[in-house]
Amino acid sequence: MWRLDGSASRCALRAGLLAVACVLRLGAVAQAPPLNIDEVRYLVVTHHLRTGLGYDNWSGPETHVHPLHPILTALAEDGSESLESRGRAVTLAASVLLLWPVALLAGRLGGALALDVVLLLGAVHPWLVRAAAAVQPESLYAFVVGCALCLLLPSGEGAVPARRWWGAGLLFGLSYLARPEGFLVGLLACAVAFVQGGGRHAGVRRLAGPALFLVALALSAAPFLIYLRRTSGQWIVTGKTAHVFFFNQALASEDDPWEAWRIYKDLRARYDSPFSYAAAHPREVLVAATRSLPRLAFSTLPRSLGPAGLVGCLACAALFLSRAES
Repeated sequence: MWRLDGSASRCALRAGLLAVACVLRLGAVAQAPPLNIDEVRYLVVTHHLRTGLGYDNWSGPETHVHPLHPILTALAEDGSESLESRGRAVTLAASVLLLWPVALLAGRLGGALALDVVLLLGAVHPWLVRAAAAVQPESLYAFVVGCALCLLLPSGEGAVPARRWWGAGLLFGLSYLARPEGFLVGLLACAVAFVQGGGRHAGVRRLAGPALFLVALALSAAPFLIYLRRTSGQWIVTGKTAHVFFFNQALASEDDPWEAWRIYKDLRARYDSPFSYAAAHPREVLVAATRSLPRLAFSTLPRSLGPAGLVGCLACAALFLSRAES
């Protein structure tokens, strides 16, 4: 399952692509831009963890930043390197390791050629290369999710063993500790794996694997969920939900960022949660959602994929379809 099979020439090609990926990512780290405010926030909480001040930012308990990246940065060897350098090193390592589960998934789903195409795309894609230098958890999140998805792929007999359900649940819990969407993605992956071949048994026995997954997911994510409950007074998945929701509402009604910021602060002062605002203004919420979706589908997503990404996705889709028909 975890082995990249292939001829000697294919192995040499893949080794070359990995070398190119490492060189490009090292170059991105060497030419990294200055820290932005989000990266500073990650380093502040990391510094507080290292010095025993708790999981806090400059104003109190940190609820926007999830803890996996700060914890790994705090655990990095304490040498002459700055905290910023150690944070970038954690991201760099995750960015390189990410290619492994992504290649495995492509190989299992589309064959050797799909593996090579995806490995090439992952090695050289500009957004992935730039992300390797950021003091943020996107690369780490993608690596953990990739490993979890590898565990949920059915075996040759069409079944996912119990130990792999358990391991995938633990990994998706870790992905939630990196990014809040890890929880939702994990539940979706569990449902898809169950429908597509979560087990050969009928009835209650077939539910054993997903049940193990959910227990492992809950156990892995529980420490931060309990922390959020204690600091916020309510059960929430992330402290950033209200911030993102209300700022999106402000942007939907005002394009000027400074005016949108004023509207955002007014909304935060008047409403205690997104639910209370949505109950009072369902039409405005719907308008904001319909305005955001086209921007995501026709602007953000195509730019993130880029020409190489779009070609790569089409090539892999063709390979997957041709393999399914054979």
